[in-house]
Amino acid sequence: MAKKVSRRSFLKRALGFFAAMFGISAGGYYYARDIEPRLLEITNYKISDSAIPQAFDNKKIIQFSDTHLGFHYDLKQLEELIEKINSLKPDIVFFTGDLMDEPNKYQKADQIAPLLKKFMHLSAGLLFMGIMTTGAMVQISISPLWKNPALFFY
Repeated sequence: MAKKVSRRSFLKRALGFFAAMFGISAGGYYYARDIEPRLLEITNYKISDSAIPQAFDNKKIIQFSDTHLGFHYDLKQLEELIEKINSLKPDIVFFTGDLMDEPNKYQKADQIAPLLKKFMHLSAGLLFMGIMTTGAMVQISISPLWKNPALFFY
């Protein structure tokens, strides 16, 4: 025969369950808001293959993604990230995803291009390509083919 659960025991378990769910939810929110946006993982790979053109010999390529400017990531954090990337002295920079959370609602979109132009200080050729959430594309190109660096929004 099943043991009868007292009202007190039931309420203690229910309160414990809801307290645990609140703690897990609050912890997850804190991680997503304050910890994860500040994480920066740097991984180095040396790639060699006969199929890679000689023009890429000893070139440093940096790829970064998912800044999601907006609610959790601000322009100051993007500027710090750009400074960190520039300190690594890359030859080529690829941005491969989600510059802004909601580009059509982002109030400071006009301040992004000047920050991205900070990649242009590099003396070697630079290709900066980014894909925003909407599928729009930002491209900054510097190469011997272009005399004047340009910023294009598509």
